[in-house]
Amino acid sequence: MKSGSVGVLIMAYGSAPSLDDQAISDYLRHILQYYRKTEPTEEECRNLKER
Repeated sequence: MKSGSVGVLIMAYGSAPSLDDQAISDYLRHILQYYRKTEPTEEECRNLKER
């Protein structure tokens, strides 16, 4: 039986410097500006803070 190759992709972004709302928003903005070219929504900031 022949086995195939397996690849692993790891993406690491670190974390916001604090749980302050502004720090989380700035951290998320930095990531989303690169990928989506948009500002984070309030809901996205809340979800990240909860995680």
